[in-house]
Amino acid sequence: MNITANLPPLSAQAIELIEYGLLVLSGRDDDSEWNLLDQVGAMRAISRERKALGMSLWDVEERSGVSLNSAYYWLAGNRHPAISNLVALAETVGFEVVMRSKSRREVFYNLVDLRPAMAALDHARRERALTTKKLRALTSVASNSFYAWLKQERTPTLEKFAALVEALGFELIMQRKC
Repeated sequence: MNITANLPPLSAQAIELIEYGLLVLSGRDDDSEWNLLDQVGAMRAISRERKALGMSLWDVEERSGVSLNSAYYWLAGNRHPAISNLVALAETVGFEVVMRSKSRREVFYNLVDLRPAMAALDHARRERALTTKKLRALTSVASNSFYAWLKQERTPTLEKFAALVEALGFELIMQRKC
């Protein structure tokens, strides 16, 4: 049952649910990394960490620049964040978001700067001899979106970026900063 389905954004009731942890389901406190294919799980981890740090929702909004409305929808799984917003939110509570090679786990890209990660994805696409048309068939990422991300003209959503990352032999991870 989705207890958030009928709540308006940032109503007093919604804020109470978040503050009292009713939107945060169980999870291990000793987790050190989360696969971002599970957006809701990662958002729950951010919420738990915020509470552990004693940060209010307003503190997180002010420090990250990410609206509480947006974070509320992401936590509920109703919308997908832009990678840049997810990175800002994660960084605020002491996490980093990285793209890591599945075959060479020591190779990773911190997504604070998306350019090196996009260059690596483009290189992986070319190595696999994938046209952007074939890539679209695999990931539902349009050619114009891929090139706009590569040129830093737009920022991908977590959903689309994760599909691209997975198709090209990488994984998208949120982990505690060392």
